[in-house]
Amino acid sequence: MDHRAALFLDFDNVFTALMQRDTAAAAAFVQDPLRWIGWLEQLGAPAGQRARRILVRRCYLNPIAKVLVPGEDRPRFFSQFRNAFVRAGFQMVDCPPLTQGGKTSADMVMVMDILDALAHPTGFEDFVILSSDADFTPVLLRLRAHDRRGIVVAAGSAADAYQAAAEVVIRYDEFVYDGLGLTPPPDNAALRVAILAEVRRLLAEATEPLRLAWVAQQVIKRLGRQVVESDWAGTGGFQALLEQAALPGMLVDRTPPGWLLEPGRHSVPVAEAAAAPDPHLHRMAAVVRRLMGLLGNIPMLGPDRLGFLFNQLAARLPIADPTAQDIRNGISEAARAEGLDISPGAVNAVMHRVSLNGFTWAAAPGPASSAALRTALLDNIEAQMHQQGLALAEDEAALLEEWVGLPEPMPAPEPPPLNFGPVEEAEAEAPPAWPGTETL
Repeated sequence: MDHRAALFLDFDNVFTALMQRDTAAAAAFVQDPLRWIGWLEQLGAPAGQRARRILVRRCYLNPIAKVLVPGEDRPRFFSQFRNAFVRAGFQMVDCPPLTQGGKTSADMVMVMDILDALAHPTGFEDFVILSSDADFTPVLLRLRAHDRRGIVVAAGSAADAYQAAAEVVIRYDEFVYDGLGLTPPPDNAALRVAILAEVRRLLAEATEPLRLAWVAQQVIKRLGRQVVESDWAGTGGFQALLEQAALPGMLVDRTPPGWLLEPGRHSVPVAEAAAAPDPHLHRMAAVVRRLMGLLGNIPMLGPDRLGFLFNQLAARLPIADPTAQDIRNGISEAARAEGLDISPGAVNAVMHRVSLNGFTWAAAPGPASSAALRTALLDNIEAQMHQQGLALAEDEAALLEEWVGLPEPMPAPEPPPLNFGPVEEAEAEAPPAWPGTETL
């Protein structure tokens, strides 16, 4: 067994994904790389044996990217995590941003190094890629064509095509609880039952439909912070928990700002609106869901919630540090106050794609800011589709544009004043005659 292996770590991608889901996992990842490297070497082998020797270890890192660690007043630069990886035998490859939007060359450098390793005389058999970025799908297919094993550690959401191209996909839970050695969370079943019991109680006492945001706030007040810390009993959100439970006599109505009701006892018009979803929005959601499966990292937000997100981002410009977690949390909290369910992860997905397209976060806010953000997201999705040889039908492309909020007319910039030079006097000329007339 004992395969010769090379490991390539997209630090920004993995560390950011871990920070968004579990700061303890992010801390374990940067504090003791040798632990999870040893786990990767043993993965798939009988107990006490080694499945592979990781001979090459490379870490691609943006040294000036920053993150705010909970409990600390000042953000940390990613470069401050370098020493632990150097001590773990990594070759560090700095990939500073090349554009004002923060885009780096990490993906491109990684791909070139992987292809170089493919032709290396050592004959590496296993290629371990720590990243959830679907941009690595073509290189995984190339590895398979050369009879090499592509092993992917997906710390964040990974596209279906990306996972299918790999020989082995290591899931988030497996990496965090086995690789990093964190203790798995307790079973959320009891908490889920308690949440639903509280929702039933509130709904039974209501004489009219209840706003989802208000119900969520009451549940948190009654059951405490464990509800939020467990990410709503592991379901990812309050609305997701209710829809997964599918309790009889309880209906979730998506009509803004979102309602909870009993169909037989509460207002019929709201129930009818929820029972008969707009087929146009249904087709739009199907297009977005398909793209999420193909490309990954696309939030499943309705056009109303996506529009709210864009307007919030535009209103917060200029953004000095687009990697700051407080921006994502702030927009999520603002959405919840309006009865909208927008997770910090969804905000991050939009900001990440907009940044990759070169959007300038330092720009001053203006009437064109929201439209510029929408255009950047659409352009990024279309560029990734082009790279992977994907295309949408004409009606699907129109639905995607409508989902993003385009075509939305951008205010035309005022033309700069034209300078024709100094004014010179010229001889007066007779005006030209109109066609069909004679000059007297």
